[in-house]
Amino acid sequence: MKNIIFQDNLIELRSICGDTIEVIANRIGVSKRGLLAYESGKIKPTIEKLVELADIYGASIDFLIHGRNTEYIKHISFLHLIKKREMNPEGKSIITYLLKEYTRSFMECSKNENEKKYLTNDIHNNLKLIREYSKQTRKQIADILGCAEPSIHAYERDTMPSYEALQKYSQLAGLSMHFIITGKNLCVSFKDKELERLALIADHNLPLTSIKIITDLINDLAKISTRV
Repeated sequence: MKNIIFQDNLIELRSICGDTIEVIANRIGVSKRGLLAYESGKIKPTIEKLVELADIYGASIDFLIHGRNTEYIKHISFLHLIKKREMNPEGKSIITYLLKEYTRSFMECSKNENEKKYLTNDIHNNLKLIREYSKQTRKQIADILGCAEPSIHAYERDTMPSYEALQKYSQLAGLSMHFIITGKNLCVSFKDKELERLALIADHNLPLTSIKIITDLINDLAKISTRV
């Protein structure tokens, strides 16, 4: 079954970034036909490619797969407009840095501060840790996922789970899929004064109203960070 939300997100985010099929395809190491197949729903990207796409677009894996948040789309559109302004080289590098880093504040992170301490950057190890932390047997996890017990052994060893299985692990652990896959807490925040300083360095002609918009943007992103 095609995931229309996922397809729409890939197309919309690529359009917002102003990137061609060829540019994104080259960045993640697939052919143009391969990327078009992702965007049309003919095939699903591997977990590894999904992580790369999420990193490029500054979005969580959870958002890419099933999130539709018009506020986030609006904000990231604004950020890319800033990026395309006429600026000095130093300014462009700062805005690029901000664009990459503070759009990550949207990313859904661990819903439980205690749980997120035990995960690593190895998805297979993380799936094992989730099972152990939840005090479930492999048979019980298999029943929850609707698969055979040997599949759980495989997931914890060297086999990538399906998107559907990952979503069920996510629900079981109370963690985002992005966090389970990467083991990273990607929420960040910037103080208003730091934003103002960076904005001024970036472009001495940047109006104060634009600096205020950038500052407000961080607050808005913080409010919607867990609403996918």
